[in-house]
Formats: sequence, C-alpha cells, structure tokens
Amino acid sequence: MHLGFLFVLVGWALYLGNALTVLFLPVFILYINRFQTESEERSLTALFRQELAISAIS
Repeated sequence: MHLGFLFVLVGWALYLGNALTVLFLPVFILYINRFQTESEERSLTALFRQELAISAIS
C-alpha cells in the first residue's frame, strides 16, 4: 500500500514538473517508515508472537 502511494506521489510530482515535489519523496519514505511501518510491525509482532515463533521453528 505504501509503495502504491509512493507511485501516486511520483506520478503527481512528474505531472506538476516541479523539482521541489520530487525532493519531497524521500521525506515521505522516511516518514512512512518511521511513523507507520515500524509501529505496524511492533503491533503485529505483539499480536502474533506465538504464530511467528511456531513458523520460525518449522
């Protein structure tokens, strides 16, 4: 989902033809990784800790 949103932003930046919008893209990636993806991974790990341990063994 985040990759798809990044593609939408890349398309929008190219459509606008503004270099400043292209510079925003790495900021978006860093922001999403820091505040969205890491928190999702922590939540899912806490929620499915048992299942992850079982799948790691087999």
